[in-house]
Amino acid sequence: AMGTELEWLTYEEELARIKSQETFSIGNNFGFRYIKDIANTIFGRDYNNLQRCYIKNIDAEHRLSLHCPKLAILKAGEKIAPAKGWLNELSDDWSTISQSNKDKDRNKLLAEFKEEKKSGTRRATFAQYRDHLGFIRYRFVGVFEYDSFENKNGIDIFYHRRVQDEVKIVHPKKN
Repeated sequence: AMGTELEWLTYEEELARIKSQETFSIGNNFGFRYIKDIANTIFGRDYNNLQRCYIKNIDAEHRLSLHCPKLAILKAGEKIAPAKGWLNELSDDWSTISQSNKDKDRNKLLAEFKEEKKSGTRRATFAQYRDHLGFIRYRFVGVFEYDSFENKNGIDIFYHRRVQDEVKIVHPKKN
């Protein structure tokens, strides 16, 4: 294929290409730079800035919240919670996320997770990671729902299991 024009899309062109699609799946290994880009590209929002890692009911029609957890970091063989005490771990096959936070009240968290599940709300989850150049990115790892709870060695662990590996892209209705 000599003479074939190789196409390099800019980050903005890639966002536009994604936005034009009907769905976005975990096979699309695109790394978003900012949470606002996820909200605007996938969920049809119009944010200029966005710092929160959890947005409840970002897509009410499909009962989805947006969750962008920082995954636990291994330091000297010990798992470190990188964000406000939250230890978020993604299983190797991406089927389960476990969360623990020793600073939070178990009953309050349990009630929140159970309420979320009862209402049928699920979490479109984009895990935060550092790419090979050291830049923070967010990659879609699936849609998760609260599954179970256990106390392991005195630590409360909440499990969320993956129930979908793609989301519908929201195209705002033209007025």
